[in-house]
Formats: sequence, structure tokens, C-alpha cells
Amino acid sequence: SMLIEGLLTLVLCLVMLTLLTHKDYKGNAVTGAVLGLGLASLLYIGGLFNPAIAAGAMICQVMVSGGSSLASDVGLIYVIAPLLGGVAAAWLY
Repeated sequence: SMLIEGLLTLVLCLVMLTLLTHKDYKGNAVTGAVLGLGLASLLYIGGLFNPAIAAGAMICQVMVSGGSSLASDVGLIYVIAPLLGGVAAAWLY
């Protein structure tokens, strides 16, 4: 699941970087629709793609349950993998 989360974050970041910074796509009327549909389709698959949301969920889980059994697994999958995917997308772009 770490690999999938990282790869999907990489795809999302590459699409955003391309559509928002490339001179042929910048200011195009379709850019917003492509970004929105791309994000919606990736979220439908089941990824989080945002380390801040994952960190907030981990903090809430620890506060509610009083334990941190879930925090270590979720931290690796939903915090580390999107960060690595984003760095890889920036490097590839």
C-alpha cells in the first residue's frame, strides 16, 4: 500500500505540475476540469494523498483511543509515501 500511495501521489503531482506550469496548458479553460476530475478519480480509488490529513487522523485516533497502535502503520503509509511521491514527481518534472 505504500507503493500504491506513493505512485498515485506521483501521478497527481505530475498532472498538477504539468497543467499549472507548462506554457501550453497554463490558462486553458479545461485545466480546472482536468484537475478536478483527476483528483476525484484518484480519491475514488481510496488514497489520501495529503500527509496533513493523515497526521490529523493519527492525532485524533491517539486522543480518542489512548493508544498508538494504528499510528505507526498509518504514518508509514499515509505520511511517508505521499511525501516521497511528491519529491519523486518534482524530480521527474
